[in-house]
Amino acid sequence: MPEEDLVSQESSETWLDIPDAVWEPKPDFMETPSVELIREIKAHIRDTGEPWTWRGHTHTKPPKGSRIYYAGEFDIPDKYTEAGRFSPCPCCSPNNRKFGNGKIAWFPDEKVIRLIGPTCFKSLDAHMHAEAVADYEIRKQQTRDRDYILDRLDLIPGWLADCDSLAEIARGTDEFFPKLSNSLEAIGRGRFFENLRSGEMKVWEKVREPYVDKDGSLKSRSKSVQVHYGTIDGHEALAPNRGSCVKVIEDAKAKLKSLGAFSPEYIAGGAHTVKADIADQIAKAVKTLKRARDKVGAEVRFLRRENTNRLRNWGRHKGAPFQFDLVVDKGIMNVSAAAGVYPIPIPEAVRGVIIPKFDGL
Repeated sequence: MPEEDLVSQESSETWLDIPDAVWEPKPDFMETPSVELIREIKAHIRDTGEPWTWRGHTHTKPPKGSRIYYAGEFDIPDKYTEAGRFSPCPCCSPNNRKFGNGKIAWFPDEKVIRLIGPTCFKSLDAHMHAEAVADYEIRKQQTRDRDYILDRLDLIPGWLADCDSLAEIARGTDEFFPKLSNSLEAIGRGRFFENLRSGEMKVWEKVREPYVDKDGSLKSRSKSVQVHYGTIDGHEALAPNRGSCVKVIEDAKAKLKSLGAFSPEYIAGGAHTVKADIADQIAKAVKTLKRARDKVGAEVRFLRRENTNRLRNWGRHKGAPFQFDLVVDKGIMNVSAAAGVYPIPIPEAVRGVIIPKFDGL
C-alpha cells in the first residue's frame, strides 16, 4: 500500500488502531454459542461500546468458503454511536469504524467468534450469508413461539378443567357409537361402513345410455349407476375399528398438570434448554388435546338432527345399498330393518354439549 494512502487512512476520523491481541485467532468455541455466552457478549458491548475488544472476538477476515452460524444480534448503545463511535468489521472494514448494529457470528470450521456488521459477510459469500440469515430467522421464530407458550402458564388450570369436560363427552361417545356401528354393520352384513367410508352416501339409479346396434342403428338401454346422494358429518364414528380418545385426553391432562407445577420464577431462571423443553411439552400436550377435541366434536356433530335425518333418508331411499330406518325419540336412537329393531340409548354426556376449545394457544 502506498505510504500516502496509509497516512490518509490513519488520519481519517473512522480509523482505529486494533490491538495485536484482537487479531489473534481464538479457537476456543467448539460448540454453538450458549445463551450465557451471548449475554456476556451483549453486556460487554453495552458497557464499552466496543464489540472488537470482547475477550473472545477474532478480528481476522474469514477464510474463503467459511461456514457461518448467526448466534445473535446486538446494538451498540446510542451514547456511543451518536458520538460516531461505530465498530470496525473483520469481514470488510477491519480498521475503520463502520456499523452500529451487528451480528454474533460463529465459524464452526475455525471454532472462532467474530462480531461483524449485519450484512458484511454477504460481500464474501452471498449464498452462505443468505442461508445463515434464513436459519437464524427460523430460530428466532422458535424462540418467540417458546416465549409465547411460557407466557400462558396461567391458562393451564382452565385447560385441565377442559380436559375433564372433554373426557366425559368422549366416554359418552365410547358408550354410544360402538353400539350404533354394530347395529348398522348387522344390517349391512359387515359392509355398512365400507359404503360410507368417505362420508359420501350414494344410491343406485337407472339411466338410459345410447349404443349402436349390430345393424348400425342407434338405440338406448337401461343401466344402473351409483350417483351422489349426500354427505354425513362425523361418519368416522361408525368405523368398526373406531378408537377411543379417553386415555389420550387423560395422559395429556397428566402431562399438563405436571408442567403446571413449575413456578414462573423457576422457568424464568431456567436455562434455555429447560425453557425450550417445557414449552415443547406444553405445545405437544395442547396439540394432542385439540386433535382429540376435533375427533370428539365431529362425533357429537353426527348426532345433530339434520345429520341423522340425512342418514335416515338415505336408508329409506329405494336405491340405497341397504334399507333401514332411523328414528330418535326420547333419548333413544332406534335403528330398524328387516332383521329387527336396534334401540340405542344416547348418553346424556353427548346431548347438546359444547365442546371445550382449549383457547389461548
